[in-house]
Amino acid sequence: MIRCLVLAIATVLIAPFGVGSAIAASLTVDSVVLAAQRVLVECDSQIYEITFLTTVHERELRDDGSIKNEKTFRVRHFIRDREPREVLEAMWINGEPVEADRLTEEQAKREKEHRHRRSKTRDGQIVDGEEVSRSLSMLLPFLPQHRANYEFPSMVADTIRGMNCWRITVNPLSDDDRLVKGTLWVEQETYRAVLEEYDIANPPGPPKASKLILEHEPLLAGCAVPRYIRIRGKGKAFLIIAFNFEVEMFLDSVQVNPGLPDSLFASPSDR
Repeated sequence: MIRCLVLAIATVLIAPFGVGSAIAASLTVDSVVLAAQRVLVECDSQIYEITFLTTVHERELRDDGSIKNEKTFRVRHFIRDREPREVLEAMWINGEPVEADRLTEEQAKREKEHRHRRSKTRDGQIVDGEEVSRSLSMLLPFLPQHRANYEFPSMVADTIRGMNCWRITVNPLSDDDRLVKGTLWVEQETYRAVLEEYDIANPPGPPKASKLILEHEPLLAGCAVPRYIRIRGKGKAFLIIAFNFEVEMFLDSVQVNPGLPDSLFASPSDR
């Protein structure tokens, strides 16, 4: 599940707009959504390569919320035109670093999962019922492939971390359990993403219900990228074993268009 989420976050956010009361009164939620979608397109056109580092904590929780088991991964990501490559730099189990052979085994597992995803996708389309990223990328409900899947019934002014924002309600238009429901915030001046909070009825993998929070930070002029992701939920393994889980991801060391070598994206047999 988390592998898909991490791969999805590389999709990133001109029209400066005043926020006086007269202007705010004339705005509609549809006009703000359209402006935010234009910002997404503009920012996406500026970014053809990106690299970043993630620290991911995958936790199994007890009923009281305490940690029962935890795996931590430090991963370097390289993405070119939505073609991802990731290198596992370190791994810990319950705070203890794993041996080198376990790290190599985990990296091989991730590369196998990546090849499997690539075999099921073609030109960014849905193949055999599976989407390239399974979504949950930045501002998912605003992405072009979801224009028919969501409605935005309300919008109010709000303040997040000292920034004037628009708080927009997000509702799915179908009973597809993979779609999210909740709230997102965009900055009033730039329309860049600030915060997203969603419920997910049926996310990828064993979990059957979860809550998702994404906090964003500025990137380039008016763009944004997730800096923190938290997922909490419940599920059942093998349909009978109930479990609680939490995943936290911290993103840093972002570089845009760094000039990545072609060798990073060669198939394993070509490296």
